[in-house]
Amino acid sequence: MLGGQAVLAGVRGRCPNCGQGPLFQGFLKVRPACEACGYDLASVETGDGAATFIMQIAG
Repeated sequence: MLGGQAVLAGVRGRCPNCGQGPLFQGFLKVRPACEACGYDLASVETGDGAATFIMQIAG
């Protein structure tokens, strides 16, 4: 997927590679690999961005 399409897939909680498989395993836990295409999601470094974003909303 190209840049904008990958962002939209991520916002929808789908694999940034194929846009089909689920991205998350739980509330904030990223799956180790995409169920649809096998893309290695664990190699993508997410940092603390998601947790910080949720804390800002909750706070």
